[in-house]
Order: sequence, then C-alpha cells, then structure tokens
Amino acid sequence: MASSADILLDVSHMMSDYIGPAGIEPQALNELKSNLQTIHNGLIDLRKLGQMPFCDLPYQDQKVAQILAKAEEVRGRYENILLLGIGGSALGARCLQKALVRPFTKLQPEGHRSGPRLFIVDNVDPAEWESLGQTVDWKKTLLVVISKSGKTTETLAAYLYFRNCLLEQVGQTGCRRQILIITDAKQGALRRVAELEKLETFDIPPGIGGRFSVLTAVGLFPAACLGIDIAELLAGARRMDERCQKGDVWFNPAMMSAALHYLCDRQKRRRLRVIMPYGEQLKAYGDWFAQLWGESLGKRYSLNGEEIFNGTTPVRAIGVVDQHSQLQLYLEGPRDKVITFVALGSENLLKIPRGYQDIEDFAVLGGRGVQELLEIERIATAQALAKNGCPNQTLLLKELSAHSLGQLLYLAQVETVFLGQLYNINPFDQPGVDLIKKYIHGALNRPGYEGYHQELTNRKLDKKFLI
Repeated sequence: MASSADILLDVSHMMSDYIGPAGIEPQALNELKSNLQTIHNGLIDLRKLGQMPFCDLPYQDQKVAQILAKAEEVRGRYENILLLGIGGSALGARCLQKALVRPFTKLQPEGHRSGPRLFIVDNVDPAEWESLGQTVDWKKTLLVVISKSGKTTETLAAYLYFRNCLLEQVGQTGCRRQILIITDAKQGALRRVAELEKLETFDIPPGIGGRFSVLTAVGLFPAACLGIDIAELLAGARRMDERCQKGDVWFNPAMMSAALHYLCDRQKRRRLRVIMPYGEQLKAYGDWFAQLWGESLGKRYSLNGEEIFNGTTPVRAIGVVDQHSQLQLYLEGPRDKVITFVALGSENLLKIPRGYQDIEDFAVLGGRGVQELLEIERIATAQALAKNGCPNQTLLLKELSAHSLGQLLYLAQVETVFLGQLYNINPFDQPGVDLIKKYIHGALNRPGYEGYHQELTNRKLDKKFLI
C-alpha cells in the first residue's frame, strides 16, 4: 500500500484505453508478465550474489555517519566547494544541489553563513576555468576531485589546473588540507596522488559505475556539505527499493515503466524517451537521467553477442519552457516519442497579483497560485499529447524533499536495469565510451595507444568536403 509520501506513477496516457491505437493494450502487459517475473527473480538472485551493488547503497548507515562528520567540518571552515568531475561524477551532485538548495538567498552577515557555495566544473572550457580560478577565494575553498576510475582525462586536467591555483594562494601545506578525493579504494592515478600527498579520501564502492554513484560519497558528500538531509535521501531510496521488490507489474513502478517503454519501442517503434520535469528545480534531474538511460541502454551487442544497435534516445525538456519550443514537434511531428512528465505537488502559496481586471488576458490570471498555473500547464500539455495519440506518463511528487528525490533517483536506476534485462543487454558497461577514451589517449601520445595515435595521424580530410 502506498504511503502519503510516496511518489506515484500515472500511466493512464500510455494505455490504449485513453489514447487509442498508439497506446499499449493491457493484454500486451499481461502477455509479458511471465518474462517480467523471470527477470524480477533473476535480479533478486544477482543482488544476493553481490552483482547489483547499487541496490545496497540506501543501507550504508556507517558511511553516512563518516560523510556527515566531514561535511560538518567543511560547513564550518569553507565558503566554497569546487567540485571537479564529469558525467556521473558531477551530474548527481548537480541534480541534488538544484533540486534541494534554494538558488537565490540573501547574503548572510559575516560569520553567519548558511553553508558553502558549490561550484561544479564538468567540462573542458578554458574561459570557465580561467574565470573561476580568478574569482574564488582560494583560502576559503575546498577542492573536491571525483573520478571512479581515478584516471578520467578531463578531471585530471582540471585537477592540475585548479590545484596550481590553490598552491599559489595557500602553499603546499594548505593545499594538502584543502583537497579531498573521491575515487576507487585501491587503484587509479588519483588514488596514487592521494597516497603520495596524504590527502583525505572517500572511496567509491567496487562495482558502482559513475551513473549509478549518486547515492555514494560522489553525491552524498557534496549534498551533505550543502545542508541536504542525506539520511532522508537514503530513506526515500529504501522506500522505493521496498516498492520495487514487488513481483507484480501493477504494483512495481520500475517494472511497469520499463515494460511500457519496452512495448512502445518494440510494438510502436517509439525510439525517443523525453524526460520533461515541470519546474526549474528538477531541470538537472533530466541531465542526470539522460546519462543513466543513454549510457546504460545504448549497446551494439546483446548478451548473446548478436549485433542489435539497441537503445532509445533520451531527450531533455523542461516545462513550461519547452511547451513553446519542442511541443509543436511532439504533437504534430514524427510518431517516435514517449514523454515522461515529472510533476511537483507543492504547498507554495505564492500568488499572482490582480491587475488590469478589465483586460481578460490578465483577469483570468490574477489571484491564482503560481504553482496552480504550473499544474494547469502540465495537465493541458499531457491532455493535448494524449488527444493526438502521443503516449505520456507522469511521475507525481507530493513535495520536493530529500525523501522524494531519493525515491525518484532510485526508481530511475531500477527501471533502467530492468529494461536492460528486457533488451538482453548489459546495462552496466560502456564500451562505446571506452573507445573514445582510447582515441583520446592516442592523441595524447600515451604509451600503449600507439595504434590509435597512428590512426589519428593518418586521418586525411578531403578538401572537397570542406565548405
């Protein structure tokens, strides 16, 4: 039975009952039930064998205590945290920050800070690096470096640059005190640096890839430094884990969403997965979700070695902004999309003032709640899509809290893994990304990648194609 704090999945507009032939027949779900049950039981067995380590993250009480202790120290000492990472090493922290930390707050009097500011560097951008390096007060800044492998090229480059900024301001001793590394417990260049420089570290548990790491220190430490209740975040994930233990598709939201997207792909050839939160606070969730979905499900080969070029493409949108940009395409363009709305119930009582009552366009708005208007926009969009035969589902959050966000993040991870099993692919590897890394190493003349270096060197551009 759902509790009052549970996020809910509304799949009405995915079904043929509501949107006609473009929707999924309930019978199709029933025919898939046996396969779904087999996959569900198989995932439970894998978990017991320790091969689903991300599922254990909501239960790491001892690690939470360590993170909270360090975060309390950071909150009392630093004004800034500069986080260096890319992909899953940054997207989770940004999602938590944007969702749960108010973006605009009054500056507090000196000595009365509510917590440090978090800056995230997750791209190779010389203008941004230079500007940031010249802007922050390095004597009041903690440098947090995150890489699961400990050898991510972009992160190591950023580390060299910003460590030098720190060194110039605080010297070697201060530098060691103001750097914290989150990486693999035993291997990688960052682990070697941490041991050499005697830097503080948090470990990323074995078997946890970057896109599944938001509930490790990768996401939890910066969140705790910002004052986010990480215990509640994990409590929300535990609640969703409980719901995802159910073996019936009609009671398990991860299984239901995975099954419907599988059927939309296989039966309806809908190959684009649009994730559309309503509200700026959840915009970064779309970025986090896009990596999880795309990197996990976009695979060339099945587990049997068959070449299948699998995957549906994640598309990021935001309500209500993209009602005025992308929705025309969704409504009347190719029939290849499935939309997931993320709706935020809120008790925010902010009102639109009355004015110009003799002008109808203003008169219908005055006195309404801003949150009420946001919900009207979402419902109207979902209904318009349904009327045009465009399948869409809605994740309903009663409130935006650490608990509800923990549910949302964990649900997405379980759904993605479940769909990977339906597709018969490995949702945990990323061989395509690894190929790009090999070319980068080749371009950098790294030993062992001479063949990739030679291939790039011999690459010729035909001027007839240069316009």
